[in-house]
Amino acid sequence: IPTQIGNMKALQFLYLFGEQISGSIPSQMGNLEKLNIVLFYHLALTSEIPSELSLLQNLGKLDIQRPANGGIPGNLPSEFYLLQSLTELVLRNYKYKGDLPKIFNPTNLFLYSIAGTQLTGTVPIQLSQSTLLDRLEIYANPITGSLPSQYGLLQKVSTFIFRDDKLTGEIPTQYGLMTRLTQFRIGGNMISGTFPSELGLLTKLDWLTLDRNQISGTLPSEIGKLTILSSLDCSSNRFSGELIFPNSVFDANLDDNLFSSTIPSTIGLLTQVTLITLNHNQLY
Repeated sequence: IPTQIGNMKALQFLYLFGEQISGSIPSQMGNLEKLNIVLFYHLALTSEIPSELSLLQNLGKLDIQRPANGGIPGNLPSEFYLLQSLTELVLRNYKYKGDLPKIFNPTNLFLYSIAGTQLTGTVPIQLSQSTLLDRLEIYANPITGSLPSQYGLLQKVSTFIFRDDKLTGEIPTQYGLMTRLTQFRIGGNMISGTFPSELGLLTKLDWLTLDRNQISGTLPSEIGKLTILSSLDCSSNRFSGELIFPNSVFDANLDDNLFSSTIPSTIGLLTQVTLITLNHNQLY
């Protein structure tokens, strides 16, 4: 990417695609005062993101991603916090280091997706201030801490993904207030406690994946009343009691738990199911 790009003062949209584009992001991009959207897909970037990008006060969308891990062995600039107009932030599969980026104005945030990085720290509570957030995706990062109960205030969020991080604690009951949720995916953490029955009130839920945690207790009966749930994965936990399946499910994985009931006759009502796995339980 040539440094002369900083001379394109009228530029509002910048989209670059392909691994044949390599090198670093020029610091001169900080001169592009009208720049509103930056999309960098699959670039072979070799240096960290310059702090000068924080000067782009009209930048509404910053999306830098590639399909597999690699590139950018440097710190993510803390100055990202100064991007006052940012509504969509996507950083995926580059080796960024540092803390998860904070947002200057979280109220207007629509999309926050950080995945496959080396960013650390805890889950940012400030995102609960958003009134527009639709997708919250923080996965495959070495972040720690617990899921904030304040996220129950996210009334418009539809996609909630915190998988393959290092989270502990329990699932907050307040998440039953996120009535627009279609995906709730928190597999691959160290989350414990029981599964709140309040989440069984999320009638728009399509994906529910809790696999590879330490969740115990029974599956609440409310799960069986979710009429559009198509994918259920509770494998590799400590669930016990009876098996429960929504009639709408297409695939269900309940392997490696402590379920100790008979297989219910209601399994015959699962007319759309293509896969059920119940290995390594105590069924009879």
